[in-house]
Amino acid sequence: MSIYSLFETDIDRESAGFAMTFQDGDVEVTINIARAGGSNKAYAALMQKLLRPHQLAASSGGVNDDIAEEILIRVMSETLVTGWSGIYDRDGEELPFSVETCKKVLTDLPQLRENIWEEANRVANFMMGDREESAKN
Repeated sequence: MSIYSLFETDIDRESAGFAMTFQDGDVEVTINIARAGGSNKAYAALMQKLLRPHQLAASSGGVNDDIAEEILIRVMSETLVTGWSGIYDRDGEELPFSVETCKKVLTDLPQLRENIWEEANRVANFMMGDREESAKN
């Protein structure tokens, strides 16, 4: 077995994302999730840009929680969630994917935000080859 088979990631999957399906009963949602890091340069660039004005606060104990949440939601909406299907509002109206709609959904649903964040940081999701096989190793 090669060291590459253990650590090589799929550069396209890191930037474009992979389809993650969340299902509970008859509710099925598919969200495309890109990697938080790796070769997703848009993620790194936007995170750096948005944190720059808060460097002093970060170095002296941390950024205000509300500001940190706002930054995270923006970064996720613009660079980690690359599309979706099966997303409906409370009234059953379909919500087509857009950055603005994504920001609203991630703001309204912190548990969804946390799940997406975990998957975007799980390197096994972005390994070369079959994602499920990588996740088993």
